[in-house]
Amino acid sequence: MSASAESGSSASASLFSMIRQGVSWSGHERNCCFLNTGQPRFVDVSAASGFDFPDDGRGMALVDWDHDGDLDIWINNRNGPQIRFLRNDVPTENHFLSVRLEGTTSNRDAIGARVEVMVKELDSDPTITDPATQHRSLIKTLHAGDGYMAQSSKWLHFGLGNAKLVERLVVHWPGGKSEEFGDLEADRRYKIVQGTGRATLFPLRSSVKSFGPSPLVERASSERVQVFTSSRIPVPRLPYETFDGATALVFENHHDVKTDGTRTKGPVLLNLWASWCKPCLIELKDFSRDDERIAKTGLRFVALSVDGLGDQSGDSHSAQQMVSRLKLSFATGMATSELMEKIQMLHDEVLETRRPLPVPTSFLIDGDGRLAAIYKGPVNLDRLLEDIKKLNVSDEDRLAASLPFHGRWFARPSIFRLAGLGRKLVGLGYLKDAADIVARYHEQLLQDHAYPYLLADLGTSFEKQNDVNRAVEYYRDAVKLKPGVATAHTILGASLVRLGRIEEALAEYRTAIRLDPNQVVAHFNLGIMLGKLAKTDEAIEHLTRVVTIKPDFVSAHFRLAVLLEQKGRQADACTEYRILLRIDPTHAAAANNLAWVLATHADSQLRNGAEAVELAERCARGHGETQPGVLDTLAASYAEAGRFPEALTTAEKALELARSKGNQMLVKEIQSRLDLYRNEKPYRME
Repeated sequence: MSASAESGSSASASLFSMIRQGVSWSGHERNCCFLNTGQPRFVDVSAASGFDFPDDGRGMALVDWDHDGDLDIWINNRNGPQIRFLRNDVPTENHFLSVRLEGTTSNRDAIGARVEVMVKELDSDPTITDPATQHRSLIKTLHAGDGYMAQSSKWLHFGLGNAKLVERLVVHWPGGKSEEFGDLEADRRYKIVQGTGRATLFPLRSSVKSFGPSPLVERASSERVQVFTSSRIPVPRLPYETFDGATALVFENHHDVKTDGTRTKGPVLLNLWASWCKPCLIELKDFSRDDERIAKTGLRFVALSVDGLGDQSGDSHSAQQMVSRLKLSFATGMATSELMEKIQMLHDEVLETRRPLPVPTSFLIDGDGRLAAIYKGPVNLDRLLEDIKKLNVSDEDRLAASLPFHGRWFARPSIFRLAGLGRKLVGLGYLKDAADIVARYHEQLLQDHAYPYLLADLGTSFEKQNDVNRAVEYYRDAVKLKPGVATAHTILGASLVRLGRIEEALAEYRTAIRLDPNQVVAHFNLGIMLGKLAKTDEAIEHLTRVVTIKPDFVSAHFRLAVLLEQKGRQADACTEYRILLRIDPTHAAAANNLAWVLATHADSQLRNGAEAVELAERCARGHGETQPGVLDTLAASYAEAGRFPEALTTAEKALELARSKGNQMLVKEIQSRLDLYRNEKPYRME
């Protein structure tokens, strides 16, 4: 994806996020009007002009509606009033000219024509002899649309100031031809037809319809929003705290009721309230008073206080006092941050908004643990009882019941995408809830194109928690659903390696490479594993492919060089080490290995004592003086360069460090090399 595409995608995501949050689109910003003073800066005359309505303005069209020589304005708004007419009644002694064009050989409306008007100012300075300074040229172009959702009048309107005569008017028609007209009177409207050579006076209106201000009647706002969902959404675990400090679940004490001879779980109404919220307390009283009527429906009521959550006032003590005072008989407690985060997410999924929940807000959950209705504001009990009756209707009837009006569907709404909900739960860290959705709604999720990505998200999250066995299960399911994605096989292979299931991992890596021959990670991991299995030739093949695809892959160059050394291909290994060090000059292991080959190889064409010393000293300076292996390499490099006293001193220090670290094998090797250095002989690899 290009940078511009990524930027556009990010901007689009931000835009939709703002829409869902209900961010104002200039709805609370007054309209502005700026006056051109002829100076570098404009003047804000919004209030003086009368423009500064607090409207959510969209389109603006200019027209001399009343034919009085000045422009009036029609404004279209998103909110009410949707149409405003602003009549320009500013007193003035200035003059005007209006021109209407009609094309013949060009387009009929003459769109694209440019009109130039030349006038002479009456108050020009008589001492100025240059005619050019006493004339003013006005130019306008005829457009088909001159603003967002707006088309002004096609009459071209020119303000002439104090000039009473137009000396010259030139029309440049679309297509390139021009016509010129002279001595036109001010304060007139002329119609010009292309090719006629005449500017014909156009009569002014004899009467103009006058508008008076109309009253703006606002619709009465409702304190209640009641939504019966057309598609049921699974509700995740909702934990809350009881007033004795215990943790409970909204569904934990779900009781059974008889329905047609069978036993099924009844619905739950989760109510969020606060001790400082008067409508909440009135609602709780009403529910308590109608407790018997509600109980007949099988509904269980759970009222949870939000006191003290976020920036809310109050605390559990004030909430418990209120419960005792109201003598509530149903389940009560304190909402937790987890419950609020999950319930807010469900609200946002249903209503496509990102606004904090008000209190009171209630959620009707059916017997299968799915969200059936949302009530923002006090619940209408009759509406609640009707909604409970509709809980078990068919999908078709539920769709009709979700609408607040009657009608026919133009197109059926798309079904709710459960995978999206699951991925959001994973993103919030609620893996058990997301896993429950997968287990319970697998068949439905099979129709959702995002299902493999939900499974992959779960696998990644469980792997981060070191539950690799479970991660592998989800990865395998994701690969089955989307077998053609090479990256998925690579990720599954890496997890299988962690479990020690090597053969299965090798198979996944090879599948990934078959699907995508340039799958770098699969090639690299496969090369490492084959190297450990002593399949060096095949390992070299894959790592060579890696550095071909990704030349700056440092680890691949190093692993490849080590394997080449093991195969006795020291010259090729040195090439890889040098490439690596050009990419990363600080890579100590590569510098040390290269220095060792350059100092000790049996082939004189390959040895280079000076380069070996430079590399080994660089390693030693980078904390290598405490590592016996690095000092051993430095001693061998000094010896190859003929600097035997330094070789001897360095080797003795390396020997002391090796003994202190208990590395007996290295102790024996350094001791054998010390005898060579004492006899001024360099060490050679066999």
